Amino acid sequence: MTEEKTVFAARIEDGEYKVWSEPTEKTEAKKSILDKPFIRGAVFGLLELSIRKKILFGVLMFIDISMFIFKVHDDGFKANSLLGTILAVLVMLAVMGTYSLYARVVPVGKYHAVEHMICNAIENGVELTKENLRQQSRANDYCGTNIVTLLSFLSVILFSAGFTIGLSIFLASAIAYELAQTKSNLYPIKKAKAIGRYVQTKYYTVPPTDEELELGLLAAKELVR
Repeated sequence: MTEEKTVFAARIEDGEYKVWSEPTEKTEAKKSILDKPFIRGAVFGLLELSIRKKILFGVLMFIDISMFIFKVHDDGFKANSLLGTILAVLVMLAVMGTYSLYARVVPVGKYHAVEHMICNAIENGVELTKENLRQQSRANDYCGTNIVTLLSFLSVILFSAGFTIGLSIFLASAIAYELAQTKSNLYPIKKAKAIGRYVQTKYYTVPPTDEELELGLLAAKELVR
């Protein structure tokens, strides 16, 4: 049985690599209300959103613009036109585009891609080699980007439909998490996941060089050893 551990790989001087591992702390699984569908989504989806601070900024910008364009009534927010929704979506796309540029300047986009390519290779039962990794997709269905992407767009739709800000984000988080986790092959779900995969490939990952692939392979082989 493979030991539970966390593996680290780093590049050091003279082109050498250092690989080391640390035992993963085991916690006893306890059943709670947080395990229930949609409740778990609301909690873990919002947690993922808070981790992805740049996308959180985009959602907050959406709320800011919407509050400016939407009139406040006694019975809540009502849309004057589609302008608020269109501008909100454009703001989020601009934020994702900015991060895309960032991912191309620093190595994080390449290492993110390697992480996904290795996961896909293991899931597909493919031998871990550079040649095989290059055949793998840079997108992975279990990446947190899927959750946050669906959450962001669902928030726009729900808020535009008249839900309050807080309820829109809460419901979007619950739905997005369940959609991202399900293995259903229903057409609408496959299309929803395709949005997340597109965003991963277009904005959040960059084709890696041999250097990133080699470092990722060292860590992966140590992990499965």
